[in-house]
Amino acid sequence: MKSLFLLYKLIRRKNGNMEITLVNKVRIVYLVLSVILLVVLGRSLGAGHPLMLGFYVILPFMVISEDRWVFNLEKGYMQRRFGLVFISKSWQVPLDEVSAIEYSADLAAAMDSNDPLVYLPGAVGKKNCGLRVRLADGKSLTMYAAAGKHFELVKQQALSLANAANRPAQEI
Repeated sequence: MKSLFLLYKLIRRKNGNMEITLVNKVRIVYLVLSVILLVVLGRSLGAGHPLMLGFYVILPFMVISEDRWVFNLEKGYMQRRFGLVFISKSWQVPLDEVSAIEYSADLAAAMDSNDPLVYLPGAVGKKNCGLRVRLADGKSLTMYAAAGKHFELVKQQALSLANAANRPAQEI
């Protein structure tokens, strides 16, 4: 069962790596909204307006942004990569420090104070499900939150990822 509105997908690369990444539909939506915004503002402000020049520079970056989690099974690390493709920020953790892949039907209730997403107000809604990584030190990292109706897809992704990474999958 595929969903048009689940923003993240799980990909198995040819080399065996697993990635959770933004779907290309999101980039297409960014592109369409950017073009609409540029056309509307261009007609109301004029093409040479300084504000328009700023939008000409900023909006294309939305299309080349990335947000992904890479599980490099061959080299034994999990990497978080986000930002613009050519100037993105990334960090990695050895897979030995990943104790479990967690999924939840009610992510807001399952989150603990160790998860950095707790400090972003409104990042997780009351009826959101989600996918997380539990580290050996007890900390958790939320990979993404989705609408609660996508719980079965999130669960499938968690089970596939846990199986490939040889880690337990836990519903929380």
